Amino acid sequence: MGCFKDTGNRAITTIEGKDPLLKGRYRKRRNAVAKCAIAARRKGFHMFAIQNGGWCAASATAVRTFDKYGKSGACRNDGKGGPYANNVYVIKGKVISF
Repeated sequence: MGCFKDTGNRAITTIEGKDPLLKGRYRKRRNAVAKCAIAARRKGFHMFAIQNGGWCAASATAVRTFDKYGKSGACRNDGKGGPYANNVYVIKGKVISF
C-alpha cells in the first residue's frame, strides 16, 4: 500500500509477542515481513504493517485506520518501515508458514 506516518496513538495495533513468530527483538528478526504476514493471517487479518526494522502491527480495523496520519517518506528501501513510519501491506491469497 505504501509508507504511512504513525504516532504513539497507533494507526494499527501491534501484534508483537502475540504469535510465536513475533517473539524477541524485532530489529533482529529474520524474514520480518513474511513472519508478520503469517502472524496477521493466523489472526484472520488481511492487512498488516512493518515499522522501524521489523515491528509488526495488524488489526481488523487496519483497512480504515492505516492512513489516518497521512503518507510518510521515512520508510527505508527494505520494506520494513522506519521510525514512526509503517510499510503497509495487504495479504492476498495464501501465506506460506515457516
